[in-house]
This record gives sequence, structure tokens and C-alpha cells, in this order.
Amino acid sequence: MWFNNLVVYQFNSPFERTLEELELALEEQRLKPCPPHARQSQGFVPPLEVAQGRIYSLHGCHLLVVAKEIRLLPASIIQAVLEEKMNAFELSRNRPMRRAESLQLKEEIEFDLLPKAFTLQKREWLYVDTAKQWLVINSANANKAGETITFLTKTLGSLDASPLSLETDLSTLFAEWLQKPDSLPE
Repeated sequence: MWFNNLVVYQFNSPFERTLEELELALEEQRLKPCPPHARQSQGFVPPLEVAQGRIYSLHGCHLLVVAKEIRLLPASIIQAVLEEKMNAFELSRNRPMRRAESLQLKEEIEFDLLPKAFTLQKREWLYVDTAKQWLVINSANANKAGETITFLTKTLGSLDASPLSLETDLSTLFAEWLQKPDSLPE
């Protein structure tokens, strides 16, 4: 697994949880199969197939994976079944279906179709660096990173972290490195 997009958070207070405490908390929030009438479920999965637990730890860095299992039920499918049933209703009752009735029917259709829907599993990789006091999430989307932070906070009880702020603008720094290769850090 490569981290190709990074959202980095700095811990405001030291991250001092032991590996055993983390493992216990993550085990309680392990990914369970998505229930038949639920849209999604979320939990932690082992980062490596060879890893025994929900954490792979090396040199003070803990690799974690938050997985989300989502039921795929496109709105177009629900709408097609709804239109079919509305047409049958209009033919049998000789009147158009009321808005409240159509909304109720739409909910019933979704309830009936949801258990038959395919599931898709999405994963968000992250690691906790206890030496640098960083939380690094592999995500290009700040909203998805926020969802991951929220779930991790719910799992651990509390998490005091804020986005990492840099003293210099990265584009300026990178441009300087290109213009003056001898200014690269070692």
C-alpha cells in the first residue's frame, strides 16, 4: 500500500496510548458485515494479511485501516420500480397516487431492495507517528479525512489533533528546490 495523498494532523497533546490499549479499542470497532437493511457499516480491518491484529506497528509508527462497507442501490433502480408500481396503482384505482403514498411506496421499495444490493468495501489507510506526534491519513479529500478522524475519535474516546500547519508555502519551497538543487534538505 502506497500513501499517495496525505492529510497530516499534528497532535496537540502527546499521543500516549499503548499498543495494547489501541488494539483493544480497535477490536471493539472492528468491521462487521453490513446488515441487510443498512446502507453502510464501518470499522477497522487488519492492515496486512500477515498481521494478527488491527494494527501493524514498527518503530513507534502504527499503521491502521478504516474500512467502510457500502450497499450499492442506485436511485435510478428505485425510481424505475417506483414508476412501475405507480402506473399499476393508477390503472387499478383510476386515480393518480398521492405524494404521501408515493413517498411511502418509495421507502418500502428501498427496504425491499436493500438486502439484495451489492456491497462495496472502501478503505482509508492511516498511520500514527508517536515520535513526531503526527496522524497521517492517505486521502485527497479533506472531508473523507475528517470522517476518518471522527471515527478514530469515537473509537479512542478522545483525540486532540489539528491540521499540520507549515511555516512556508510548499509551492515556493518546491520551486526554490528546482531552481537551486543545492538547497535541498539532506
